[in-house]
Amino acid sequence: MYQWVRKYEAGGWDALKDRRGRTKSEEELTSEEKMKLEIRRIEKENERLRAEHA
Repeated sequence: MYQWVRKYEAGGWDALKDRRGRTKSEEELTSEEKMKLEIRRIEKENERLRAEHA
């Protein structure tokens, strides 16, 4: 339960979605999906950097 709360606080409802299974290769992604992945990557990087400098 604690992990669910942490996931929700970190990423909202999207963080709680089931992501198991095969992921699409880079070629199969739409431009919108690629942008969402890039945004997610940048947000995680920002979170990591904030934690380092805290």
